Amino acid sequence: MKHILLIIIIALSSCAKKPAEKVYYEPEKEWVSIWSEEFNGPYLDTTLWTYEHGFVRNEEPQYYLTQNVELINGYLVITGKKETIENERFDPFSSDWRESREYAYYTSGSIKTIQALQCGKIVIRAKIPVFPGSWPALWTTGLVGLWPLNGEIDIAEYFGVKPGKIHSTVHYDDNGHVSKGGSTPFIDPDEFHIYSIEWNKDQIIFFLDEINYYTFDIGNQDEFKQPHQLRVNLALGAKWGGEIDDNSLPQKLEVDYIRWYQEKKKIPLSIIINLLLLGKK
Repeated sequence: MKHILLIIIIALSSCAKKPAEKVYYEPEKEWVSIWSEEFNGPYLDTTLWTYEHGFVRNEEPQYYLTQNVELINGYLVITGKKETIENERFDPFSSDWRESREYAYYTSGSIKTIQALQCGKIVIRAKIPVFPGSWPALWTTGLVGLWPLNGEIDIAEYFGVKPGKIHSTVHYDDNGHVSKGGSTPFIDPDEFHIYSIEWNKDQIIFFLDEINYYTFDIGNQDEFKQPHQLRVNLALGAKWGGEIDDNSLPQKLEVDYIRWYQEKKKIPLSIIINLLLLGKK
């Protein structure tokens, strides 16, 4: 509960410091901190995050494992590997691809927040791996409804099949699945970059290193007027990763921090209630 009290007091306290060589981003004065994950502990905080396990979506070849998600020297590190493991859910009679595959030949990691985030500014400092077969993603999904009725916000993705760019996309339902998005050239991919969105009741504005490259008008899409979970994963291959270069593996998706801000004096009561409920868990 003490963490929640600090959040409600908000801007009166500062975040814990990391080593001096690390780069810190603080948004303009009209934004105040609601929640942050600095990845300073020895292990991922499972009161805030949950792991995905096994084959999960998009018929991707990687098998998500908890051990592929680590905290190393103040960074979240998700590692994609070339290795063969048995599928724990294997059923030779199943028509579900998640169960019909006896083995996985790649492993990786995927996590999502337990806490819900809604509107405000989400800022992620990360180093995204670039290689044939790469499909890392920093994204959110709504809590209510099945996809795409719940809505999806892809803050940043890299597609192995479309190299050289960072992509941002929204997915929602409008008499069927609709996706809209934009992209921007990805310069210096071996460096850390800041991926962020500003999300209000009218728009979602996407930035790379604080440069706006795409804006989505929400209109009447209720998918983006509800709380979302934040997700971080490194997928391999499939539709948007493309053919995997096994010689490039292992590869790592590294995240320095994730921070969520709200506009000063505009923090919705629903967010305060959500944080208080989180503190009781």
